Amino acid sequence: MSEQKDIKAILTSPKMLDRPIEYHFFKTWLGESLFTYNSEAWKLKQKQYYQFFNMKLIQNALPVFEHHSKNLIESMKNNSGVDFDIFPKLESFAMDVINELTLGNRNNSHENPTNFQHYINENTKITIWRTLHPIYRNDFLYSFTSQYKESQRMTKELRNYIQEAIERTRKKGLLTLEHQKTIVDNFCSLSQGTLTLNDAQIQNDLLSVIFGGFDTMASSLAFLTFCLAKYPEVQEKVYQEIKENINPDEPLSIPTLNTLKYTNLVIKEALRMYTPAPSVARTNSDPFELNGYTYPANTTFALGLYNAHHNPENYEDPEKFLPERHDVIKSSENNNIFSFVSFVPGIRRCRGNKIAEYQLKTFVIKMLNSYKIGLKEGFEPELSWDVILKPYNGIWINLNARN
Repeated sequence: MSEQKDIKAILTSPKMLDRPIEYHFFKTWLGESLFTYNSEAWKLKQKQYYQFFNMKLIQNALPVFEHHSKNLIESMKNNSGVDFDIFPKLESFAMDVINELTLGNRNNSHENPTNFQHYINENTKITIWRTLHPIYRNDFLYSFTSQYKESQRMTKELRNYIQEAIERTRKKGLLTLEHQKTIVDNFCSLSQGTLTLNDAQIQNDLLSVIFGGFDTMASSLAFLTFCLAKYPEVQEKVYQEIKENINPDEPLSIPTLNTLKYTNLVIKEALRMYTPAPSVARTNSDPFELNGYTYPANTTFALGLYNAHHNPENYEDPEKFLPERHDVIKSSENNNIFSFVSFVPGIRRCRGNKIAEYQLKTFVIKMLNSYKIGLKEGFEPELSWDVILKPYNGIWINLNARN
C-alpha cells in the first residue's frame, strides 16, 4: 500500500505493531531484539530503552560525528580531481560512527578495516537470499546449508565483539545518567539497576541498533552526496549557508546546526527521492478495518514508502529535486507527517531520526568546507531494492579541494 491515508491508518493503529513472518529470518543472527520483537515485547522495550534516544545522546554524539567526518575527509585526500566511487568510504564512515555511539569503540575503518562491517553486510545478504528461496524459508532445511553455517560463524564473531564492550562497560560500575555516553552504557546501567537483563539480551538489542543505524545511514549519505553533486546550484546554496552560520574553528553544537534551514530541506528532499527503507511491513494482531473492508488477523501489509514519496498526489512533480517543497507550515489539520515517511512515523516509529539528521548535517558541513563535489559525467545510480535502498553501481563523483 502506498496511499497516504492508508499508510497513516496502518502506522498509527495499535493493532499494527507486529512484524510479518519475513522478519523472523533476521532472528537467526539478530535474535529477539528491537528489530524483530512482536508488539508486546516491543511495548516493554520501548519504555525501557527509548528514554535514552534524546537530545543528550545527540549532544554527546556531535564530537563523534566531527571526529569521523574528519577521518573521512582525510581518507579522500588522494582522490581529489579524479572520478571515484565514494560509497565504500561512506559505508565505513557510517559504521565507525554507529560503532562508537553504540559500543564506545573508536575505529578508523579507512585505515584499518574490520570484519565487523563485513559480517553485518554478509548476514544481511544471506537473510535476503533466504527470504526469496522457497525451500530455505524452512528453518530445518536452512540449517543444513553452507549459508547457515557461515552466518552462524559470523554471528558468533559479531557477538564476541559486542560482549567485549559489555564487559568493559560493566567494569566501570553503575554509571549515573551524566556519565552515560554510549548506548551500551545505557543498557548496562539498566541491567545493573532495577531491571534484569542478561548479556544475550543486551547483545541482541545492541546488534539490532547497529544493524538499523548502519545501513540506513550509509544509504542516506550516499544519495545525499549524489544529489549535491548532481545539482551544483543546490550545493552552492548549501555551502553559502554553511559559510554564513558555521564557524569552522568552533565545535559544532545543536543550536548552530539548527541554523541550517536550507540544508535541512536538502537533506529531507534527498531522503524523499531516495528513501532509505523503500518499504516496511506490519501485521495486524486483530481484525483490522480499512477502506470499508475487514482484514483478518495476521494479514501482512507492505507499505511502499518509496512509492508514496513519488506519488504525484503527495508531491507535485515528484521526480524533480525541489528542496523548497518541504518549507511548509505544518498544522494538526494536515497530513504532512504521513506524506514524508522516511523515518517511518507512527507508533512504532524510528527513534534515531534526530541522530540521523544531525549526523547528515555534520557530514555536509565537513564535506563542503573541504571540497566542491562534482558528478562523474553521465553517471546515474542503479537502485538496489533490498531491505535498504542502495546504489548497486556505487556513487561516482569527483572532488576539488576548496582554497
